[in-house]
Amino acid sequence: MGSELPHYGVGKFAVYKGKTYRAYGNPSAADIAIRVAEGEPAPTGLAPDPKEPERLYRVSPEQLDSWYSSSWTFRWKDWLFSSYGVHDGKISGLCLGLRRGGTGSIDAAPFQRVGATEYEGTFSIDEVADLTEERSDLLEEWKARHRD
Repeated sequence: MGSELPHYGVGKFAVYKGKTYRAYGNPSAADIAIRVAEGEPAPTGLAPDPKEPERLYRVSPEQLDSWYSSSWTFRWKDWLFSSYGVHDGKISGLCLGLRRGGTGSIDAAPFQRVGATEYEGTFSIDEVADLTEERSDLLEEWKARHRD
């Protein structure tokens, strides 16, 4: 995944020695797992996770530069979306509704119905606005739980 471009999706992430990885675990755990993308080298100084030794590595949160949970929203025209992420220059998300004062019918919009009242959309990243991240600091929460 790397730390060079935001992915604009939902998940937990850890930065270890300046590199961003997808992370698994919670602030009450003694350690967490980070996932290495296919073709990337193993992080130095970490033991493989026995559950998936080729891709997961165990790390103590105190070894991390940062650890956080992230989600993104964006606007396409007057519509607000919760982002699923970017793939091949296109961003996808779940429609959260029409912006106050906006106009339009959801049935006339280029969305895909995925439930009784749920719609998804996929757009060129250049067509969206107001990309906004909501981030929770899991490392600070871990430190608060593990103070002596």
